Amino acid sequence: MVTIKFYYNNRIVSGVLLGKYQRPHDEVYSVTKRFFWKTRIVYKHKTLNTPLYLLFIPWRHQEKELVEIDEKYIINPEVIQMDETWISIDKFTSVKNEMLGDHRWSETLEVNNFIGYNFIYENNDFMINVCLHEWWKPLTIIYQNLPQLLNMDLDNKEE
Repeated sequence: MVTIKFYYNNRIVSGVLLGKYQRPHDEVYSVTKRFFWKTRIVYKHKTLNTPLYLLFIPWRHQEKELVEIDEKYIINPEVIQMDETWISIDKFTSVKNEMLGDHRWSETLEVNNFIGYNFIYENNDFMINVCLHEWWKPLTIIYQNLPQLLNMDLDNKEE
């Protein structure tokens, strides 16, 4: 199991690294525009394809959390040693299908350069559920495959 430190909500937090991959994601940033004495803040977004890290945060007195963190928020990403049990996949598609009454709803996500635990790849809807912020199923899969995470304490204190 690989533990790393990263910036999350303006503080340094420890977490368990579950995988590293690339997928298109949006980043929101602000630009301050001035015209004479008036100042205006404009929010823009751009689509990036930078590496993302899938991390499990075992909070001490709060619900455990599963987050995607951009590589720029990782502290010393060049010294991270990948686990020897991890798999490496060039490209796969995560698919989620649901029936809503008489209608079929399908959502797909293209994941590139995946390095991580095998159970993430085997459960095809794992990554799309993380992307859609539907945490129940991914957390259940994590607890079934890595039960030691239930009692893990990385000294993360909530504020």
